[in-house]
Amino acid sequence: MEALAEKKGILRTTPARKQSLREGLGHGIVSSSSPKACRVLVVDDEEPVRLLLARILKPEGYLVELASDGSQARQIMAEQSFDVVLCDLTMPGESGMELARWIIETCPQSAVVIVSVVSDPKLAESALEIGVQGYVPKPFSPEAILINVAGAVKRKQLEEENRSHRELLEQAVEERTASLRSTISKLRKTREALKRAQESYRNLFDRIPLGLFRTTPEGQILDANKALVQMLGFPSRDELLRANAALLYQDPTARLRWKKAIQKEGLVRGFQKELRRRDGKSIWVEEHTTAVRDKQGRIICFEGIIQDVTQRKLMEQALRESQERLQELFEQAPVGYFEYDRYGRIFNVNQTQQEMLGYTREEILGRYVWEFFTEPEPGRSQVLAKLAGALPPAEAFERYYRRKDGSTLVGLIQDKLILDDQGRIRAIRCTVQDITERKAMEDELRKAHDEKELLLSAISSILIGVSSQGVVTEWNKAAAWTLGVAREDALGARLKDLRVQWDIKSVEEGVARCLESGEACHLEEIVFFRPDEKEGFLGLNISPVGRPGMTLEGVLILGADITERRILERQLLQAQKLESIGQLAAGIAHEINTPIQYIGDNTRFLRDAWGEILPVLEKSMWKGLLASRSFSQLPGSKPWWRVWEVFQAFLLCTGRSWPIVNSAFFGLFREVRHPVEAVKYLGIETIKALVLSLHLFEELQPAPLENFCAERLWEHSFQVARAAKRIAWRETQDPPVSEAAFTSGLLHDTGRLLLATSLPERYGLLLNKAREDREMIWQAELSELGASHAEVGAYLLGIWGLPQDIVEATAFHHCPSKSPPHPGGFPAAAVHVAETLLQDPEEAFPEDWKACMDQDYLMALGRLERLPEWEGFCCEIREKAHV
Repeated sequence: MEALAEKKGILRTTPARKQSLREGLGHGIVSSSSPKACRVLVVDDEEPVRLLLARILKPEGYLVELASDGSQARQIMAEQSFDVVLCDLTMPGESGMELARWIIETCPQSAVVIVSVVSDPKLAESALEIGVQGYVPKPFSPEAILINVAGAVKRKQLEEENRSHRELLEQAVEERTASLRSTISKLRKTREALKRAQESYRNLFDRIPLGLFRTTPEGQILDANKALVQMLGFPSRDELLRANAALLYQDPTARLRWKKAIQKEGLVRGFQKELRRRDGKSIWVEEHTTAVRDKQGRIICFEGIIQDVTQRKLMEQALRESQERLQELFEQAPVGYFEYDRYGRIFNVNQTQQEMLGYTREEILGRYVWEFFTEPEPGRSQVLAKLAGALPPAEAFERYYRRKDGSTLVGLIQDKLILDDQGRIRAIRCTVQDITERKAMEDELRKAHDEKELLLSAISSILIGVSSQGVVTEWNKAAAWTLGVAREDALGARLKDLRVQWDIKSVEEGVARCLESGEACHLEEIVFFRPDEKEGFLGLNISPVGRPGMTLEGVLILGADITERRILERQLLQAQKLESIGQLAAGIAHEINTPIQYIGDNTRFLRDAWGEILPVLEKSMWKGLLASRSFSQLPGSKPWWRVWEVFQAFLLCTGRSWPIVNSAFFGLFREVRHPVEAVKYLGIETIKALVLSLHLFEELQPAPLENFCAERLWEHSFQVARAAKRIAWRETQDPPVSEAAFTSGLLHDTGRLLLATSLPERYGLLLNKAREDREMIWQAELSELGASHAEVGAYLLGIWGLPQDIVEATAFHHCPSKSPPHPGGFPAAAVHVAETLLQDPEEAFPEDWKACMDQDYLMALGRLERLPEWEGFCCEIREKAHV
């Protein structure tokens, strides 16, 4: 029975008390015929509690009757009388408080003691106010029950003895009055003895360490011992006696509660109140007071004991604050906490866990823990096995929970066993760390790794990654096939230690040069031997790998077996180069209906500003016209096939075209090895633009200038073309517009190439002066030459008969707001934005691109808010260009 009560949280005992209780229960029950036996009625709706209280009281000689509710208790008390009633507070039907009030009113001879699981000071105070003699919270100890019952019985006995004493005293007074004269002599003899007794009483009164007092109902202090005088900080007893007890209360309402309780019950036990010392400081005291009444039942004074409990109150306050802080830490912990009992039901949960699952505290408590698992049945078996001790507690175990909204929470759980006194598992405390996002990131990384491996496997070119220490970090299938070394053998090995028959010295020098300079380098005709022992040639591009401004992590080697291509190039280089140039011009002219009309439309550009540039432009114009005539004389060929034939011939005479076609700039996921494939994947307009721009940069080779680099100009034009095409497609979803933007981007700086080629000395001085004055190049050109490179390039493209939107995009790529408004003018905006965002840092004056951006023009187009996204495109293109 005691074990059951302890499990239910009713009985609180120590091992020693358990032994004594068992011994006491074995002594038998006091006979009901004993005249000194007290009768006790136990009222509780829980049978184990009733039986437990009976087993506590009977060995102590109490006669115990049991009742399950208030109605049964009333019936029993109507037939029998009881000295003490032990009453539960919460019962079905009539509450314990209502039953206690009825007993106090109808059976005043019975003392009432409340035994309840509700531990509420205000509720206990209310019970004491109606006349309850004791309040024992559950869980309780047997000592608490026995002490409260004995106290209630003792109070009844004291009342009876007090009444008998008063009766005897009255009788004695009458007798003494009758024999007063005969006893005068005896009184004289006993006076000295009485005085000595009073002195002895006073000495005992003053030596008691607790405060003793006697006061009137009005608050006048009649007597007080030294302990009380010192406790209240008065210099002497007389000073204290001159004070009024009512003025010592810090809270006047406390005295009203105290007075009401003692007037009603005649006794106050354990009443705590805050008093004010003479020096103004506050102390907390616990008071036990009895009301002394006359024969008519009127209160004549109060006698009691006061104990200083200030330190205890401070400790209780500190404990309460500590518990509040602990609860706050529990609720606001960065991880979820919940506790479940030996049956798997959750009985405690913190706020973090509630927020993680999306349920309220009320929705979680009382439910089985596996109800929140994504897989309840396997989880139930695991939880019950842990509670039974068959499985160890979880240590960093991943558990999947189902949130209220149906989503999945991935938690990293840690179990803590909660044991009882016998070392058995009575509960488990579980902490849950939300790792949902981390798991998602791991899945994304795993997916990205798999995609990367798939991509590396799909790349037909040789791809080799080398760290800065010379260790191979990447080795794709093409490298394994071409060089004859398996991937698993290459990874982790040093590059120079691989069993590859190739010119390792040249490769290592290229790697070292790339790591030292931080710039990509190209190695042509690296001699190697294939797995079949045949000699061949490799073309390798070595690019640095790392973040800008930081130490390089290594290099990336991209290469291909160029043996057949090199042989073919050596045989046909000169003849096919001339043929490709002629067919290139003819292919472009074939797409133009009337080149002369375009020449007329574009003669408005800079009629009065050519000066020394005019001869160069006229020469280029006549080349274009001659090429147009020659292409128009080709016999009945289909334009599409003629273009790829021109492109095929041109690819054979330059080593630059195939890397561009296969470049990641175009986002292709396969290697293009045939011109038909190039036209298929890139489109005819893109091919024409590539051929024309490559032709210009191959044919026009300006003299070396200090602040001009044709290779860097080509890379810049290529990046601008890619960005302009992406912006135009994003905004219009119109293939012709995006292709026009790409062509305009490739050709927008044609004028700079012409000026550097035809006027090298003058243009070099102009570039130096612009750099010294921190002036934009196109503005310096206007000042020095009367025309900018944009106008020069546009004039030439107009003479060649390129479409109007391409000519205008080239002419106004620095100031698009000056372009004539018409529906097809978006390529000019796309090239302007791309040019501004991708401008060369060494030529960017001012450095802030926003100062160069024509934001009014973009606002007029209704596209100004798109700038952040366009800037992201350009940043991505620039980063890929440096990989």
